[in-house]
Amino acid sequence: MSATTNKLIKVYTYIIVTLLAVLIVRLAIIQIFKNDIYQTQAKENRIRLLTIKAPRGEIYAKNGTVLAANKLVYTLSLSVLEAIEQEQVFEELESIVKDYYPEVTAEYIQEKVNRQKARLFEPALIIRDIPWDLVVKIEENRSLLPGVIITVEPLRYYPEGSLAGHVLGYIHSIDQNELEQSEGLYDINSLIGKAGIEKSYEQELRGTDGARRVEVDALGRPIPAEDLVTLEPIPGNNLLLTLDYDLQRVMEKSMEDTLNQLQTQHPKAKVGSAVVLNVKTGEVLAATSYPVMYPDDWKGNISNQRVPYYFPQGDTYNPMEPGAAINRAIQTTYPPGSTFKPITGMAALDKGLVDALADFVNCKGGYWIPPNIKCWNVHGNVNYYAAMAGSCNTYFQEAGRRAGHTEIIRIGREFGLGERTGIDLPNENKGLLPTPEWKKEINEILINRKYETLRQ
Repeated sequence: MSATTNKLIKVYTYIIVTLLAVLIVRLAIIQIFKNDIYQTQAKENRIRLLTIKAPRGEIYAKNGTVLAANKLVYTLSLSVLEAIEQEQVFEELESIVKDYYPEVTAEYIQEKVNRQKARLFEPALIIRDIPWDLVVKIEENRSLLPGVIITVEPLRYYPEGSLAGHVLGYIHSIDQNELEQSEGLYDINSLIGKAGIEKSYEQELRGTDGARRVEVDALGRPIPAEDLVTLEPIPGNNLLLTLDYDLQRVMEKSMEDTLNQLQTQHPKAKVGSAVVLNVKTGEVLAATSYPVMYPDDWKGNISNQRVPYYFPQGDTYNPMEPGAAINRAIQTTYPPGSTFKPITGMAALDKGLVDALADFVNCKGGYWIPPNIKCWNVHGNVNYYAAMAGSCNTYFQEAGRRAGHTEIIRIGREFGLGERTGIDLPNENKGLLPTPEWKKEINEILINRKYETLRQ
């Protein structure tokens, strides 16, 4: 063996020994000195924080019938940690769910993941309430879907369908502004009350979510074992309404039948509302608005097929068009027509300007003072009681002339007109009780608009 060969062997031996020494030192650092650090990182990579949604409180009619309850549904989520920069998983998931949810594209999934990146250890919700056959399909393709998580959670549903729909309201996804103002009470996947009782009593109904930390396998599936930590959810409070279940059903059916009958001669009779109160306590025993609302439609995005039912005019609002999104019992204003006659009559009676029995007005089919408003019939000589029974325009025009607008406005305010009733439903319209000041203001606005139109 030559000297050169021996020298090369020594060099190679030195290199090998050096590399082994470096490897041993590195292993020592990993296994001994930084063992705790790497163990923590490994645990974080296989530990997931899963929210346990609290069931909302149930809502009952006065007799105990359940109007709003909860059911368990399957939810599809995606681990944010494992989903980052995994376009292939997004595309695979899109291909699996497209027959059920064509709107859930790879881009849609990416957007959901991006919104959740601020909370890396919480999965991003992709679809809520998926059918069982889709759950099976996902599990069959589990090896292609690392990070995909199927969980079970309670979801609101309304067993009576549209019954009292406008009163109950609905729940929907929280928006960014509501989330920022919630002071941590909600997360980005929360469903909250958006209308009706669901909104008015959101804090009482919502409950408190729980959480559990679970260990997952290489595909992101929770390992069947005891949870590492579990914080049990606290259900929301139940709510008992004053609504009479039977009366509500009868009134809604009567409203539908009446409108259908009216439309045979009056095709524009498409909407209506009715409220029944306990006159002694003020309790609302029944309340309906037609067309009816189906609260279950609003838990997700309303389908394109249902949009015209709720918003027939798009962005244009017309209270006489049959958009079901409006609760006409409290949210719209209409000219009162003959229902205002008791106010006019009371104003004249209260001041002693007419005698209900002794004072008669001769109705010849119209009022004799301009603008000579017609009556719907020729009633002849009528006193207050006969005029009220026959809804005589002529009599109440004369009663209003004697009372004057100041007294009529005073009586109207005493009856609560032009003010909100205080009903525990959101977005109540207080209506309008016109005054001379209001008329002057409106006239000025109309004159200014006309002037601007002429200038153009």
